Amino acid sequence: MNLEKLTSEIKRDEGLRLNAYQCPTGHWTIGWGHNLEAHEHGSGYSNTVISLHDAEGFLDDDIVEAVERAKAFVPEYVWDMLTDTRKRVLVNMAFNLGNKLRGFRVLRGCVIASDWEGAADAMLDSLWAHQVGARAIRLSKMMEAGE
Repeated sequence: MNLEKLTSEIKRDEGLRLNAYQCPTGHWTIGWGHNLEAHEHGSGYSNTVISLHDAEGFLDDDIVEAVERAKAFVPEYVWDMLTDTRKRVLVNMAFNLGNKLRGFRVLRGCVIASDWEGAADAMLDSLWAHQVGARAIRLSKMMEAGE
């Protein structure tokens, strides 16, 4: 998988903030979408500030976690057959959704069946798509086209 391209896509989708903020779902977040609460960085996040170096470190670690989540989302033989683009879509979703990616059962079934139109539709027919807007539209188009 093209990790440089994936990293660039995630940076664009997440945006960088060196001061902690609450994301639309209410989680304390910093850097490029790093969930402070999920990673046990203590409490009292409102005054948390990090360096660009720290943000890069969090991003690298979070991408590793997202790749593992995305790989676990489908059987290994399916993952191995996916195009680089479709892998990046699933990793991007795993980065944004965390373990909630597991709840996308229709998407999973469509990916296993290589039903790319159905997969794109399943992505857009979700609360997640309403929350992330343009990101979901772009990723669903990438999933459908596969390139």
